[in-house]
Amino acid sequence: MKHKVKIEPAGLEFEAEEFDSILEAAEKAGIDFPYRCRQGVCTACVCINKNGGKVSYGDMPPVITPDEEEKGYTFCCIGHALSDLVLYHPNIEK
Repeated sequence: MKHKVKIEPAGLEFEAEEFDSILEAAEKAGIDFPYRCRQGVCTACVCINKNGGKVSYGDMPPVITPDEEEKGYTFCCIGHALSDLVLYHPNIEK
């Protein structure tokens, strides 16, 4: 199943397949998405989930604190879209 992902404020949109991380889906769409570790540690890929869309981290150990989750933080290098998403990242450009 595919879900639409929109990146604000750049206004970029792409589709994320069920088994791709959000970062992998963005790369497949040709989007220059910031990352360093691909393990949910460095926070370069962290976006803010603006629409409350659902993200899964599968069986990964918890990397997000309850406070971060409440604020909508989304670790895109290890997160998989389970619904359409609107994400905010100030350093992603068209």
